[in-house]
Amino acid sequence: MEREEQRAEGASRTTRLRTLRVFTRNRLTVFGAAIILVFFACALIAPSIAPYKPTHVVLSDALKPPSSAHWFGTDDLGRDIMSRVLHGSRLALFEIFVVLTLSAAIGIPFGLAAGFLGGRVDEVMMRLVDLFLSFPTFILALAIAAALGPSLTHAMIALAISWWPWYARIARGQTRLVKQFTYVEAARATGAPRTYIMARHILPNIMTPLIVQLSLDAGYVVLTSAALSFVGLGAQPPAPDWGLMVAAGRDFTLSAWWLVLFPGIAIALVTLAFNLLGDGLRDVIDPRSARKG
Repeated sequence: MEREEQRAEGASRTTRLRTLRVFTRNRLTVFGAAIILVFFACALIAPSIAPYKPTHVVLSDALKPPSSAHWFGTDDLGRDIMSRVLHGSRLALFEIFVVLTLSAAIGIPFGLAAGFLGGRVDEVMMRLVDLFLSFPTFILALAIAAALGPSLTHAMIALAISWWPWYARIARGQTRLVKQFTYVEAARATGAPRTYIMARHILPNIMTPLIVQLSLDAGYVVLTSAALSFVGLGAQPPAPDWGLMVAAGRDFTLSAWWLVLFPGIAIALVTLAFNLLGDGLRDVIDPRSARKG
């Protein structure tokens, strides 16, 4: 008995070491993970490390270039850019959480039910998914946000409505594979309710590709929400939203380049970091993809 426990523990340790080795083998993945850790840290402690309040207006300091007093310079209202970028990370993290939670909460159960029930139910449900996917994601989000009205809440709802079909498609495809496994057939034979089988036996076994998709989409949430704010349909002034900061600084690009540069770097770095992390997770979960790369 002790030998079996030791073997199981040794196998588990070997698996963890292999996972860590695959994850850290790619330096770009490690770089992405490091950027995300910094992003999370900035979001959590922004009020403590930001030198000024993000909405503090000092007109006499308007459009000051980067200096020891204002590392990232100031905007046209004299607000400190560094403080606004740091507080913007909190807003970006909130957007990621809300949009991905709503998208997964709608799409995963929808796809799970379609894949498990099959037949005409699956056909009808997936035609609805195809209807949403027939529109370019950003254009659909743009139209929904415009119809609802300019606000951060409406922008997040628009993104969730645009993205849930992708999770439904992944969940449906994985469910169609998993439901053929012996343990699912055994659960059916015992008379277990459909909802119990889906929640207990299928859902845990289809989460792996969904987690990878969530990690990849986190970066696109930042990018797309910034784009909606840029065109005036996302966060509204004086919110320290990165896209809103870029939009406010576009009229001063030549004379005050720092207005666009620093929030633009923040958007690019966070988007890139989540993509690198998603690629690393995919390599860990599916070693065959790592060998192919």
